[in-house]
Amino acid sequence: MQLSILDQTLVNPGSTPRESIQHCITLAKLAEQWGYHRFWVTEHHNSTQFACASPAILMARLAAETSSIRIGAGGLLLPNHPVQQVADTFKMLHTLYPGRIDLGIGRGGSESTLVRQLLNPAHTYDIGTYKHNILELSELLGQHDNGLEQPKNLPERWLLSSGMPTARLAAELGLPLSYAHFINPTDGPATVQLYRDHFSPNEVNRIPKISMAVFVICAEEEKDLKRLLRELDFGLLRSDRKKQLPLLPGTAQQYEFSGDEQIQVMENRQKIIWGPPQTIGQQLQAFADNYSADELMLLVHSSDQKDKLTIFRLLAKACF
Repeated sequence: MQLSILDQTLVNPGSTPRESIQHCITLAKLAEQWGYHRFWVTEHHNSTQFACASPAILMARLAAETSSIRIGAGGLLLPNHPVQQVADTFKMLHTLYPGRIDLGIGRGGSESTLVRQLLNPAHTYDIGTYKHNILELSELLGQHDNGLEQPKNLPERWLLSSGMPTARLAAELGLPLSYAHFINPTDGPATVQLYRDHFSPNEVNRIPKISMAVFVICAEEEKDLKRLLRELDFGLLRSDRKKQLPLLPGTAQQYEFSGDEQIQVMENRQKIIWGPPQTIGQQLQAFADNYSADELMLLVHSSDQKDKLTIFRLLAKACF
């Protein structure tokens, strides 16, 4: 089982987007030292919570700061971008850092109506247009032009999914699937099975390939484990409520959940794997085995950079 990192470049209370990006760079360098396989970053627009609106630019910096770990977008939201521009950008990244670039393709859009109108005036988020654009992108990535090396099978392409339509598309196109268990844990087993059942092999991908993205927490002390879990509980609840809860230092520990909120918290716990170093490796392996996953893409949601680094360090020590 391979372990990788998905960094959402969370902007913590009292910090700045610049600090968040610097923390991301630091984590990528340490992730390479600790033995993680990939390091992906997300795309968010018009957000005060997440710092990265341009994964490709951040990827270039991350790849320059590291030497062996794979660097990728997880994902690049294809409906927001001209297909030719995506192909040119990722061929250039591959030329600069051959064999290390991943292109995780996503379909989601911004929650902001204005941003959606600006990035995709035609509002072409339907699955048919998405499929057409992916096929067009695949063709463009294989072309030799602008003096760039023909990337052949690289950058490595993945299709991101949190439900059956995109999983079915990944199977039809014979692409690896990265399933967002941290978004939709309920439909995970059926969605992954559908992907396996309908997978169409090709020269690049002869068998199904699956990674599962999941929140994870690890701490040596029980009190720290409870503190970090409560912080994530609060963060997920705040996201569910569209940020209608306060976000101040210490709020997560002081906030008292209502009855309805406590029910939501327990439902959200399905998105999380947590435990001490003594058991976390077995827990992650059991989770991967449940899906027959080739890889786990791990997310840590913490307001403290030291906590975040400690979690990933403990995970690496427990699993590698």
